[in-house]
Amino acid sequence: MIEHFGPRFDPAKPLELSIVATALCQELTREIARLETGHRDFAEFNELYASIYQPKAIGLVHAFLDYVPSSDPRITVSAQAGDNRLIERSADLDVVSEPLHRDFMVTQLKGVVSIFKQLLGYLPKH
Repeated sequence: MIEHFGPRFDPAKPLELSIVATALCQELTREIARLETGHRDFAEFNELYASIYQPKAIGLVHAFLDYVPSSDPRITVSAQAGDNRLIERSADLDVVSEPLHRDFMVTQLKGVVSIFKQLLGYLPKH
């Protein structure tokens, strides 16, 4: 079972998940542009990411996991009975939980944005 500490989001509120994830993607995309143009320092952003963005991303991925099909290779389901399942591992959670590395943080952040764009596709349409 995957442990979770930090902000929690309610999987039963897909509209809220969509809004928060879309806003996070927009914020990270702006930060990526700042990093690429040298308008943002690694140490400064690393602290901001670890304290604000990363905990939010981790909480969102946990909530989105309810919508990822059991057959999706991005998750490992260790037990399932009806609609209940035990997710042992999530590749998406691994990625968003990884600390930023100075040499490839822009690539990491683009990966986080890409993950959320994919996860948003699993939400029910309003």
